[in-house]
Amino acid sequence: MTTPQESRSIAVDQAQLPKQLFMCHADKGDLAGTGALAYIEWGEAREYHIRRSVMSRRRWYDLGTHDTPPLVMNKMIDTTSRVFLTGGQVFANNVLYEINHAQSAMKLCAGLNSTLCQLIINLEGRVNFGGGM
Repeated sequence: MTTPQESRSIAVDQAQLPKQLFMCHADKGDLAGTGALAYIEWGEAREYHIRRSVMSRRRWYDLGTHDTPPLVMNKMIDTTSRVFLTGGQVFANNVLYEINHAQSAMKLCAGLNSTLCQLIINLEGRVNFGGGM
């Protein structure tokens, strides 16, 4: 998930997200004859492997292992803060906070999306970014 606007509901449906993430932890030599190797070579033909953000990695296409969070919350708040229930199936980028180790993700999600919590966030948690977000 790259932005809160990608989800139409609080419960994120992975199939409805417009962007998907390619995850591969194998060396190219182990991928002979697979679609994964063809996809990696397609990216290299477009010089993705020499971009600053990935060129220092052993495998430029490998993001490493990372647990998917049960909840994500938007960092920048325009009109409302939203906490999304991901079901542990969605990765979040740098515009979302990951909320891990939730004992009861559903209850925490409901509480953080409640009117009272929204009021507290708007009164105490917001910072004016020069009239923008």
